[in-house]
This record gives sequence, structure tokens and C-alpha cells, in this order.
Amino acid sequence: MKKILIKTTLILTTFTTVFANMELHTVWIGDKELKNNDLKQMQDISDKNPHTTQFIWMDRSPNEIEKEKLKQANVHAMHIKNLYSRSSQIENKEDKENIDLLIELAQLEANTKYGKAYANNIIKELVLYFGGSERNDKKYTMVKDMGARFIDNEVPNLEVNTVLAEQLNTWQYLTH
Repeated sequence: MKKILIKTTLILTTFTTVFANMELHTVWIGDKELKNNDLKQMQDISDKNPHTTQFIWMDRSPNEIEKEKLKQANVHAMHIKNLYSRSSQIENKEDKENIDLLIELAQLEANTKYGKAYANNIIKELVLYFGGSERNDKKYTMVKDMGARFIDNEVPNLEVNTVLAEQLNTWQYLTH
């Protein structure tokens, strides 16, 4: 499986061919409700990218309105505590402890005034580390910030050839 971390908005507009199938993960940290604009964007992404399964990782459960709108947009809500079940599958005890500490740190930072962005980045990295969702049968996994926007809400895609794959690996955008 190939994993992609969107590091800048520039990368969002660079690739234009098609993934066969992909998971797209977004992180929303904090007590604020999801914005209508973000929910509409997720709906539009689902409509325009049927090959993409969307997930939103939160440090709380979505409220009833959010649940309904996420369901309509075909977006799966995931609680960051679900990462613990993923870490329980790690056989190396030291690696498992380190991952658990990162998950705890993300949860602690999520509750501070200025730590939400830090928690957001930790969670994105952990989602990539685990290769997406537990039920991931997709070939690619991509994570992005909630504020990152795609041109016309079409998920940036690429069919990786060897030259492009080498360049992306050099930039640490794509790992196998």
C-alpha cells in the first residue's frame, strides 16, 4: 500500500491522473462543530470521487447533526481512541509503548488552547503509520488538513511510474 501525506496546498493541485481506489483521511480536533462549509466540501468530494472512501478523525463523537451530514456525505467518523486498537496489534513492546504515548500526547494536546494543530499532525502521522483504517482494502491512503482544498473538489491523483515514485520518495511524500 502506498501512503501519501499532503504537506502543502501546492501538492493538492499538482497531480491529475486517477487512483484506482483510495482512503482520504481528515482530522478535526476540538469541541467546535464541523462547519457547514467543510461538510458540504466532504459531500462534494464523495460525489465527484466515488473511488475514494473518506474518514474524519475526531477527539470526540460527532453530534446528531454532524452524524447525519457525515452519513449523507458517506464519510466515516473515527475517534482517535480507535488508534489504540491499532497499536495493540504491534508485536514489538517498545514500539507499541511509543505509539501509545503518541496517541496519549495527541489526546492531551487536543484539550489545550494551542495544542490542537500539534495533535492534528500527530494523528495524521499515526493514520499514515497504520496505513489508514482497519478495514483498508484500498491501494492508497492520503491524509489532509480540514482546511486543505482540492481544485473543484476532485481528489488529486496519480498513477505512479518509477521515475515519479523515486522523486516522491526523495521528497518523502510517498512511502511503500
